[in-house]
Amino acid sequence: MKLIGAALVSAVAVTSSSAQIVLDTPFLDATEGFLVAPPVSRSTNLRNKRSLLSFPAAEVPVAADQRAVTVRRAEAASSTKETSGLMDKLTLAGLIIGWYGLNVLYNIDNKKALNMLPLPYTISAVQMWVGIPIFLLAWALGINKVPSLKPGSGAEMEIAKSGAFHAGVHLSAVVALGAGAISFVHIVKAGEPVTTAIINYLVSGAAVPAPVAACLIPIIAGVGLASLKELSFTWLAFGGAMLSNICSSSRGAFAKQFQKEPSKFGENLDASNQFALLTAFSAVFLLPFCLVEKNVWTSVFNAALENGYTKQEILKHVIGSGVWYYLYNEVAFRSLKKLDPVSHAVANTVKRVALILVSVVVFGSQFTTLGAAGSAIAVAGTFLYAYAKGKYSEGH
Repeated sequence: MKLIGAALVSAVAVTSSSAQIVLDTPFLDATEGFLVAPPVSRSTNLRNKRSLLSFPAAEVPVAADQRAVTVRRAEAASSTKETSGLMDKLTLAGLIIGWYGLNVLYNIDNKKALNMLPLPYTISAVQMWVGIPIFLLAWALGINKVPSLKPGSGAEMEIAKSGAFHAGVHLSAVVALGAGAISFVHIVKAGEPVTTAIINYLVSGAAVPAPVAACLIPIIAGVGLASLKELSFTWLAFGGAMLSNICSSSRGAFAKQFQKEPSKFGENLDASNQFALLTAFSAVFLLPFCLVEKNVWTSVFNAALENGYTKQEILKHVIGSGVWYYLYNEVAFRSLKKLDPVSHAVANTVKRVALILVSVVVFGSQFTTLGAAGSAIAVAGTFLYAYAKGKYSEGH
C-alpha cells in the first residue's frame, strides 16, 4: 500500500509539472501570426485569453465597413462621372440649339433690314460694330477673361489676316443675301468644300484623298442644278455667295495658326475671345466699305420711310441683326470646339436645312422641282464630304 501511494503521489507531481510546462510555453496565435508571451498568473491568463478572443471579433466588422466604404466611394465616383457626362451632353445640346436659333434670328432680321435699306456695305459694317460693345461688356462683367497678347509673337498680324478674311466672308454674304433668297444663298454656300479643296491645293499642294474628292461631285452638281432652276437667280447673289466661300476657305488656309495654336500668341485666347478680336479687326476693315455708300444714306433712308417703315422698325432690324450675328457666331465657335468632325458635319447640314425651311416659311421662297432636287443633292453632298473627310482623317 505504501508503494502504491508513493506511485500516485509521483504521478500527480509529474502531471502538475507537465501542465506547468505547457502553461509556461509560448504559443502561436493563428489569427495574428505572431508569438504571444506566456501568462504570469491564472487571472492574467484568463484576461489575456479574453482579449485575444475579442480582438479578431472586433476586426471583422471594421474590415467589412472599410470594404463597404470603398464600394460606396466607387459608386459615388461612377455616379459623379455619369452626371458630369450628362451635363456635358446637355450643355452641348443647349449650345447647338442656341446656335441654330440665333442663326435663324440673324438671317430673318438681316433680310428684313436689307429689304428696308438696300445698303449691304453699310449694314454689314454696322452689324460688325454692334458686336464690339457686347464683348467689352462681357469682359467688364467678368463673364470672359480679358485676353493678353505676347509681345513679339506676331499675334497682331495673325489676327489682322484672320480679321480681313472674316470681313470678306461677312460682307460678301450680306451682299448675296440682299440680292437673292436666303435659301439660294445658303445652297451656294454649301459649295464651300469645293473652294477649300482648290485653295488648299494651290497654297500648300495638299491633295484631297480620292474617296473625299468623290464627295465633291454631288456638291458641284447640286449647286449647279439649284442655280439653273432658281426662280430668283441673280449673278450678284451667286457671286457674293461664292466670294464668301473663297474668303472663308482662304481664312482657313492663310490664317489658321491663330485659331489652332492660340497659346503661342497670348493668354485667355479661348473661342469667345478669338471671335471678339476677329470682330474688332473686321469692324475696322469694313469701315471704308461702309463709307462707299455714304452719299446715298439719306435718300435710301427717306425712301424706306416713304414705303411705310418706321425709324424704330429700321433700327430694330439693323441693330438686332448685329446682335444676333455676334451671339450666333460666338455660340457656334463654342459648339464646334466640342464636336468631332462627323458631328460637325451633321450639325452644319441640319443648320442649312433649317435656314432653307425658314426662307420658305417666313419669306415665301419657292422652288421648282429640279431646284429642290439640286438643293437636296448639294446639302447631302456637303454632309458626305465632311463625313468622309472626318473618317479618313481618323483612319489615317
